[in-house]
Amino acid sequence: MSELQKKDLHKLIERLRTTHAISPQEETLLRSSFRNLETDLDIQKRRVHHRITVASQWQTEQTELHREIALLKIETTKLEAQLDKKMRQIRRLQTELKANEDVINHLQKDQHHLQSSQHHLQEEREVLAKCDFFPITSNPSDPVYAKPADFLSAVVDAAKTSIDILVHTFTNPLLAEKLAQAAKRGVAVRVVYDGAWLDTVLAGSAASVSRASWNRVYRKWKHSTLEHAGFIEAGSSRARRRPFNHNLIVVDGAVMLTGTWLFADEHGLEASTSFVILTAQSPRDNPCILQAMDTVERVWIQRIEPRYPAEFTVVKLPELKRGATIM
Repeated sequence: MSELQKKDLHKLIERLRTTHAISPQEETLLRSSFRNLETDLDIQKRRVHHRITVASQWQTEQTELHREIALLKIETTKLEAQLDKKMRQIRRLQTELKANEDVINHLQKDQHHLQSSQHHLQEEREVLAKCDFFPITSNPSDPVYAKPADFLSAVVDAAKTSIDILVHTFTNPLLAEKLAQAAKRGVAVRVVYDGAWLDTVLAGSAASVSRASWNRVYRKWKHSTLEHAGFIEAGSSRARRRPFNHNLIVVDGAVMLTGTWLFADEHGLEASTSFVILTAQSPRDNPCILQAMDTVERVWIQRIEPRYPAEFTVVKLPELKRGATIM
């Protein structure tokens, strides 16, 4: 109740009391009622004001909540986008993992296949890469004892593409003839001997056994496509030459005969000795043959040109009688 209304109310009560319209008791009761009413109105005003304040706070909080809800929606949208991206990454990783598993399974199968192939190749190599030992003794049961020249001829005759020989000396005319025949049928034949040995032979007496033996070998080769040359270690002087003591023959790059059997020596065929024969499908299947072929190539590159000797012709002159004249 406003102050103006209070004043008007007090004036109304005073007029009623002056005109004796109400008794003092009624005036007191009326004033008490008005005070109670005023108190009630004041309480109602405070309640309304409180409710208005609470409503304002609630509206402010509601506005804040709406703002927070909007922010949460934005954050939720971002999180959903991130989640969707992560899910796509997970699906891609799952696809890659599945592909990797397939690749791993395929590689494992390939590994198993390669291991199986390697095992089979090893078994084949064990068959293809062999080494046999042959003694040459006085025992008739030895396979080479009876006819060593025939055995050596069979080795040369088996050649289809190439024959490579490294020896210290070469004085075997039978082997020389076989090699010339192999060259004639298209086999690439290369022979390397000790160049210092040949120099010594050619510098010796024309009637020496070594020179006669070499002359017989040379006659087998002089019209042949067979290639032969001496070897002297590069950089070595005549006084300090290292002997060229190799002793091997490689046929078609897959069969190698080596050992102490001097097969290229005219007088070495019947000696009591031994040799080994290594065989393979190709040089790569037998490391020993592969290394031997590397040595052959190295030696052949460093070969020296052969010095061809004059052919020796022995002519028996007729006896001359005293006083006879030869026209």
